[in-house]
Amino acid sequence: MDKKQYRKILTEQKESITYIMMNAPETLNAFDEIMLDEMLEVIDLCKNDPSCRVVVIKGHGKGFSAGGDIMGMKHHLETDISEFFRPVLLRVNQLALAIRALPKPVIASVHGAAAGAGFNLALCCDFIVASKKAKFVQAFVNLGLIPDMGGTYFLSRALPPSKTMELTMLGEVISAESLEALSIINRLADDEDLEQETLTFAKKLAAKPKESLSTSKSMINKISYPELTGLLEAEFDYQMYLAKQPDFAEGIASFIEKRPPKFS
Repeated sequence: MDKKQYRKILTEQKESITYIMMNAPETLNAFDEIMLDEMLEVIDLCKNDPSCRVVVIKGHGKGFSAGGDIMGMKHHLETDISEFFRPVLLRVNQLALAIRALPKPVIASVHGAAAGAGFNLALCCDFIVASKKAKFVQAFVNLGLIPDMGGTYFLSRALPPSKTMELTMLGEVISAESLEALSIINRLADDEDLEQETLTFAKKLAAKPKESLSTSKSMINKISYPELTGLLEAEFDYQMYLAKQPDFAEGIASFIEKRPPKFS
């Protein structure tokens, strides 16, 4: 892969493994249009790059990703929230589809917090390798929203409906060890061993026949995720609607003011 300087991500090639590191630690790698566009560009490059056999997505700094940019949401509440949500949500959906369509294995290597769309980015990937100290949360309900990036869909395919409802409707933090017990996480490692555990897992995949891997992924997509595109479209419509409701403004205000929300 050609070397290129990006603004919100870092890329690295180790043997046949391409690393995509979200690089906005000051916002805990919150998504914005720049980061999402850059990730989409690299995923597209990986598709036809024969030197890339496996992709690893990880975060720089204290955590994997906080998901949505809360301060950006607050700023746009004072103008038009649609101006903020529409382009970000469209790109989030494109990234989910691009990861699922990539004919190569994608591993999420998660440390620290994976919140909101950060949690769902990990769910989009084929595998999750996580630190034992990693924390996950479907935080959307605490802002008056629903999970985006296919969160409800991926969880519903993996869990009983009641457990998916618990995670999405309560919006409580769940540990990496609990998610491993639910078969959401593939490998756990101590913080200091996460990089090596991820590399070991990626090397095992890279050693397998690439056509077999790509065909297996295609078949699993057809069996397990056939309605993903339609679900993402419905999710987009619901999210745009909810972002205009009073509970969303209250959720943002209470988060910033560090107080319990008073929903209508």
